[in-house]
Amino acid sequence: MTTKRLLVPMDFSRGSALAIRYAAGLARVMRLPITIVHVVDVPSCFITDYAPDGVTFCTYHHRMVEGAKERLASTIGESPALRGIECDFVVRGGVPAQEIADLAKSGCFEMIVLATHGRTGFARMLIGSVAERIVRIAACPVLAVRASDEETPADARRFLIKDLFADELKLNRILYATDLSATSTAALPQAIAMAERFRCKLDVLTVIDDPATYPAVEWEYLPFLSYDEFFRQSEERAKTSMRASVEKHAADAKWITYVVRRGNPPREIAKLCAKGEYDLVVMGTHGRSGITRAAIGSVTEKVLRSISCPLLTVRATARDERETPHTGELASAALGRQGCEVESGDAKRAGSRSAR
Repeated sequence: MTTKRLLVPMDFSRGSALAIRYAAGLARVMRLPITIVHVVDVPSCFITDYAPDGVTFCTYHHRMVEGAKERLASTIGESPALRGIECDFVVRGGVPAQEIADLAKSGCFEMIVLATHGRTGFARMLIGSVAERIVRIAACPVLAVRASDEETPADARRFLIKDLFADELKLNRILYATDLSATSTAALPQAIAMAERFRCKLDVLTVIDDPATYPAVEWEYLPFLSYDEFFRQSEERAKTSMRASVEKHAADAKWITYVVRRGNPPREIAKLCAKGEYDLVVMGTHGRSGITRAAIGSVTEKVLRSISCPLLTVRATARDERETPHTGELASAALGRQGCEVESGDAKRAGSRSAR
């Protein structure tokens, strides 16, 4: 059986150098070799036909590939973090995110370890986030390490400059965030495996959306349940579901803690991470794209942009996606448990008024 490897994208930036150091520390614990990949992108001048005279795409590509090979060989030879680790490199041409995801499809890689710049707003729109695209489309788990920039808070820099990576990486506490869907539960085995491998604590978190934060919700339309009682029951059921999921994958769960919070999921996860208690966050991702992703939004991508500690994402399989109930199904089930029929908005409003 072929030993799997860690795949580390390298664009020769400060951020990708950090990813190599982090991957090296990870490789020592997991006893895995490393493959470093660099993708030579296609400049727009060759697409729009305004390349300088005498410069052909073949000439440009050949020189860039050869230059990348020299730099990668130098990086591997000179990096103190990679000493003693089996390491090779690959140079490919094309669109970086797609080429890296295609390489990962070979099944030879345990996970991808990459750096993300953590920019938001116009800068992220202008530059685009290769990391986010890889998280979305890669078939294997992706571990994103936040690269330093001028906006990085001082208290977050322990993840960026702490020189642990010449030795084994040390993790003391991992946060696994789930919404209890099959999509997010796909990441649970990976979270448990990481906690067992690093012999560290694991917190299993779910965040209950607060209906009072939505303008369309008026609590008077739910006369059968008080606001506090709603959350008390929701918290109990969430913890029961989390324990049931964990028990399928972990024989001994004494080192696992269950946490339930109220509010907006990405914000609550970011608040917990801002305290500096977690060395790694693990989440599932649905891998949707286009209009579906834009309409639903991706909690995982929002978390990726807002936290400073590393984030390990696991993409759900097609089977997981099919098993994930739609929001409407969940709402109908919740109302059914209370003995209610699902009616139209006008019917519910009229019923509430007549009851008063």
